[in-house]
Amino acid sequence: MSIQPDRHCRSEVRTFEDQPDVILHVGFVKAKPDVFIDEIQYLLVLSTSSSLILLGVASTPNVSSQNTVSRLEVRLYDTEFSIPSREMQSICGTKDGRIFMCGTEDGYLYELVYRSNEGWFNSKITLVCHSTSRGLSGILPVSLPAWGLVPNTNRARGDTITLRSTMKSIVADVNRIVPSEPFSIIALHIIKRSTRGNDSDQPQLMAVTSSGARLYFSKQRYMMGADADSLHLSHVRLPPQNLRPPVIDSTSTRGRGYVSSMASSSPATFQVGRIEGSFSSLGITLERQPPGDDPEKSDSIVCLSPDFASICSLGITSVPHYTSHISYPTGSANNSRTVLTEYATVMTISGNAWDMCEVPLIASSKRPPEGLPFVITNELITQFSEPQRKFLIIANTGLNLIIKRRAVDFLNASLVEADLGNQAPLQDFFTSFGRDQTCAMLFALASGNTFLTLDGSQTTSLAANNAKAMLFTQSGKPTFKEGVSFGGSTVEGNIIFSGRYMGLAFYLARLIRPIWRASVVIGEDSQKLVSNVNDSTLVTTQKNLDCLRNFMSSNPHLFDSSQSDLGSGTRTTAEQEAWKIESTSASALNALVSQTIEAISFVLLLQDYGLSHIANLCDPQILKKFLGLQYRDLVTTKEGRDVARALVTVVINQQIAQQTSVCTALFSYYAISKSQTALQVDTISEVLQSRCGSFCSMDDVKYFKAQESLRKASETHSAEERARCLHESLKCSQEFDASNEGRDYWLQGCPGGDSDPRKQAYDRRRACYQICVDSLSDFDSRLSDVIQKGRSIDEAEAARTRAYQLAFESQDQIFHSFFYDWLINRGMTEELLQYRPPFLEEHLQRKPRTLDKLDFLWQYFVKTEQPFRAATVLANIAETLEFDLSLDKRIEYLTLAANNAKSHSNFELRQYENVVEIQTDIDEKLEVAQVQREILHALYAKFKEPKGEIAASLRRLESELLNITQLYNDYVEPHDLHTCKLLIFKVSDHRDTRLTRSTWESLIAESRMGATPQEQMSNVSAIVSLLASRFFPSEAAFPLDEIALLLEKLALETREYVPYGWAPRTLTSGSVPYGTVFDTFHSMYESQVPPFNKQEAVQFLSSDIAVLIADWLDATMRPQSRISRGEFPANILDEAVSQYIRELDPQKLDTRKLYEDLRIRIRASF
Repeated sequence: MSIQPDRHCRSEVRTFEDQPDVILHVGFVKAKPDVFIDEIQYLLVLSTSSSLILLGVASTPNVSSQNTVSRLEVRLYDTEFSIPSREMQSICGTKDGRIFMCGTEDGYLYELVYRSNEGWFNSKITLVCHSTSRGLSGILPVSLPAWGLVPNTNRARGDTITLRSTMKSIVADVNRIVPSEPFSIIALHIIKRSTRGNDSDQPQLMAVTSSGARLYFSKQRYMMGADADSLHLSHVRLPPQNLRPPVIDSTSTRGRGYVSSMASSSPATFQVGRIEGSFSSLGITLERQPPGDDPEKSDSIVCLSPDFASICSLGITSVPHYTSHISYPTGSANNSRTVLTEYATVMTISGNAWDMCEVPLIASSKRPPEGLPFVITNELITQFSEPQRKFLIIANTGLNLIIKRRAVDFLNASLVEADLGNQAPLQDFFTSFGRDQTCAMLFALASGNTFLTLDGSQTTSLAANNAKAMLFTQSGKPTFKEGVSFGGSTVEGNIIFSGRYMGLAFYLARLIRPIWRASVVIGEDSQKLVSNVNDSTLVTTQKNLDCLRNFMSSNPHLFDSSQSDLGSGTRTTAEQEAWKIESTSASALNALVSQTIEAISFVLLLQDYGLSHIANLCDPQILKKFLGLQYRDLVTTKEGRDVARALVTVVINQQIAQQTSVCTALFSYYAISKSQTALQVDTISEVLQSRCGSFCSMDDVKYFKAQESLRKASETHSAEERARCLHESLKCSQEFDASNEGRDYWLQGCPGGDSDPRKQAYDRRRACYQICVDSLSDFDSRLSDVIQKGRSIDEAEAARTRAYQLAFESQDQIFHSFFYDWLINRGMTEELLQYRPPFLEEHLQRKPRTLDKLDFLWQYFVKTEQPFRAATVLANIAETLEFDLSLDKRIEYLTLAANNAKSHSNFELRQYENVVEIQTDIDEKLEVAQVQREILHALYAKFKEPKGEIAASLRRLESELLNITQLYNDYVEPHDLHTCKLLIFKVSDHRDTRLTRSTWESLIAESRMGATPQEQMSNVSAIVSLLASRFFPSEAAFPLDEIALLLEKLALETREYVPYGWAPRTLTSGSVPYGTVFDTFHSMYESQVPPFNKQEAVQFLSSDIAVLIADWLDATMRPQSRISRGEFPANILDEAVSQYIRELDPQKLDTRKLYEDLRIRIRASF
């Protein structure tokens, strides 16, 4: 056998003649690691009628000394690995080096196993039959012979194809769809799918029949939700009809233009049939048809490819007469999918074909872009960024090369024919592909795209000139579609761009497609960082973009309205607006072209300076962003430009550092001045600006110049030179915002965010201010260091004082604001109050507001004797939701606000008319906030571990101030917080007798639950006594008449468990005055309200009053009593006791005795 390593170098042939048998089949597979020498990466598996032989294949790059063109030098090695066997076919390998094949005669599945050393029970090479082995005999029974084996690279395994009985039913189904003569399946091809989405319902396998038809199979599930476990026939494509007979000299068709279906055709047609071999790849199928009975004749190759003009719906497609293939989906009869069409042609090769394959294209990037299909089959997209697809056919006479003509190649030929007077192909092309797609191809031809070559020759200048002329004359013009009105609403109009603009947009998108969504770099870490996109792809893309930019710049009137409507009169306003919008959009696309060119130059420049070395010097955050950066981010986003700017800084610093080290060596050896050999930043800046100007602007150059001046100042020993360098650096920094854009941006409150172009100038100012405060911090550190070391502090303190003095004397208001923030954050408020600098109050009141600034502001007002203004600031802090403050902290601020409001001066009282009103408002808010805190505590006591909505509700209660209505409706009422209800009644002075009575009834009923009668009454007494001490004398929260009546009723009902006087003693223990309690109970006695209109209840009430009077008299007569004797109404009580005795039941002996004793004691003491 012989092997030709490079088809372009026909003189180099490697041969292997060390075996006598005829080689029947050959497989090219990957070699197992650690079996052969390191140079052998692949193996040739030779199958003869009697043995299998392994040959090692090694390839090394070889650079020619004449033209420096790199090519591969291939060498063959006899591995001495061979084994007797019968004829094998379908030899394929896996990525890990395993080799599988099928037996030609028996149809069994075999694996060729080889190893580096022999063992006791294993030889170096063995042939294992999996069809008869124990593990696979049930999967591949002997009755189903394998006749094909296809490597599945996605899952690192081989898929075996067997002749199964179900194939008969599939053939029967096809015959029912399209009755025809019997056929057999001669080849199966796996259809490569994209890496995007779920394609389980798409065709996975294509079968080619002997009649030329193609059967498509998809995965099938036995039930919904299950994995696909079988294939079903989903599509049938019949062989093409009415094909032109093959032309013996195929070169005569190279320059033929686009042929439409209207063209006349030869009556002689080529009949497709007796297909014996096929090849299919990414939508293109080649079928080999033998010449018939005469073996001396040559084979015919039927070439089939998609009709993109029809499939993509790019216009009204006229199907050429040689495109007669129709597809039949095998679904329901109501399937609404459009009929698919193909281009088909037939050609004759010299000799009889043995095998066919496609010349693989080099991937544009090492890692495919995310979100895009890895396999792109639409040549309308790829024809501007990839070469023509080429196919190799090996025959008994040699190697044949077939090139797939693309749409743009047809257009190129049609333009040439049009120049010769034949306009029909060009008109048909416009009709088929549509105006926009045709204009995109015209841009490629006119600008000289590097991939538009046909048979090795560049696009002719004639076609380019014709393409340019058609862009001006045949691409249409933009129009404005007026809006329409529906009733009272109006739909705005929109612009319809011309084919010229749409073609430019299409062409640009397809030029940058290989890189746009690709990562700039890939690598596991900074040490192994490499460019993701190949240099050749970058250079070619940049060259084509540059050709497009040159074409646009040399034709500035391409999107100018003056070049159209030459014979028309005035243009309407709508048309003028449409031209204006299109011109503006075209300018934006042109700018995108320039930006992309510079982005590619920038990446190539980074490669020149060493990606890994630059990455090692990057900040970790910048490096992280750089690793995830895509080309589109580099061109269009601010983050991408920020990363690029950081990388430029690294490159310049790297070069400065390298040059500085060189200068140091020169200085030590030649004793020359460093300033004479220091690298000029201008040199590096010129390189950056010439190759990627937008990535290194003039502002960046100024920054680098200032940085260089600072470096020189730090290295020189001359005070005069140091002052000069520092002055030069300061001068460069002052030029950053010469027009005060940053100041205007700050004065307007920094509107627009990052989108405002003035923000960049403002950010630069802040960077300079940061350097200033860092210097002040350095002065502080030096003074602290001197104090710690016990040295004299005079010089260090004077320098520090002078530095702060210069900072406070600055007239830059923005710096003062930045400076004040810095001092406040460092806790240096005393220095601010000491200097009383300008702009301080304005700065503290300026947005954005911070808690530190407002805290300092109210303290500033207190220091300057403005307590009322301090109170308003404190109240505002307590109420605002800008800061995450707890409820206790807000109450603290309100308390401070209330105290400061009460301390206002007479001057403030005269200056502000609403001082009293604001003071009252602060007091009320403080009181409500205290109620809110009690509600919060009550809820936490009720819900030990709040979750869900309760937890969210409590977070709100704890983080903001609510009004009294919100507290009652959202918290107190839903959760039955009776005590808090009474507190709200008191604070708001809300008087609703029925609501208050029901609240007290619920409160008393709640306190009586789950205890003995004695404990219940004790709990009630304790709760009422506690609330009396809090709420009395508030009629809104503690209506004494109602509460006394409730208690007395309860005592009457439970008189077996409570002593006489329980009700009045409960009230008096809560600090309700005895006289008030007596008046209430006496009024109850006199009014005889139910149930005290019955004698038994009246007598019980009289006994309680007797105990009340006795307790009152004891408290008055007790030494050092808080009740004076003058407050005791002796006469009134003496008369009341006499009345009670008269109306007392004679049987109430104890009560009568108590009354009589009381009367004696009152008369004796008063």
